[in-house]
Amino acid sequence: MKTFSERLKFLMEERKINQQQLAEQNNIHPSTIARYTKGVSKRPYIPHVRVLAKFFHVEFDWLYYGVGERTDSQYSEFIRQLKMCESALDRYRNLVKDQEEFIPQLKKENKSVKDVLDKAISTKKRMVPK
Repeated sequence: MKTFSERLKFLMEERKINQQQLAEQNNIHPSTIARYTKGVSKRPYIPHVRVLAKFFHVEFDWLYYGVGERTDSQYSEFIRQLKMCESALDRYRNLVKDQEEFIPQLKKENKSVKDVLDKAISTKKRMVPK
């Protein structure tokens, strides 16, 4: 992508957003966005480019000049941490699900969680060689 216009249109398609929506969500006049996407404005207004780069989570230099890394490094780190949180949440949900299945079974067998855990611990101790 050689031009600002091409990069902007690419980001809009990727985000599935039209010119009107982009204009409204970034407080930029719709005709200005239209000029940017058509390539009429050869030198886009720098404050607009900063707003758009932030909106699309891309580096300013990549959007304006077409150089450097595309993705904003702070955004990338945020996404990495978010994925870690989602993974931890999934593990927690699985634990809860296991408990929801385990507890009724214990009640049927008239056992307490403490009894089962004590038995598991003692069994494990016997399995460890001395």
